[in-house]
Amino acid sequence: MMLVNSERTCAGTMFAFTATIAVSAMMSGCGQDADALALPEVSIAAPAELQEVGTTWIRKDIESADHDCLARFFQANQELVGSPDMEGDPVLFTSGKRDRRFYWVAATADGSRWTCVHFEKGRFKTSDGDGSPF
Repeated sequence: MMLVNSERTCAGTMFAFTATIAVSAMMSGCGQDADALALPEVSIAAPAELQEVGTTWIRKDIESADHDCLARFFQANQELVGSPDMEGDPVLFTSGKRDRRFYWVAATADGSRWTCVHFEKGRFKTSDGDGSPF
């Protein structure tokens, strides 16, 4: 189960994105300590904006058109529907009216892992990595 919490402070200037994955072991009598299996809490601060190769990406709240954009992505990429890498609500960045980046961040045993769906110039692509995507 993945829990995603978001908190706004200072009039939206800082967004604390906390992703926590709870791992439970249902192995009675196996001698496994459930606390030893729990993954660490990961807190990644998503900035108000990103700069990349001369483009400014601004963090926004997800609206109906953004949900529609993601629905088109998952319709074209059925194999990713239900992916554990894309659970919960993503953090959205935009650069203009149509270009979007949706980021999901999840805890791992070594820190965090992220996945991004890019919708730029009318095309979808994905990227992923370890640590902070920001």
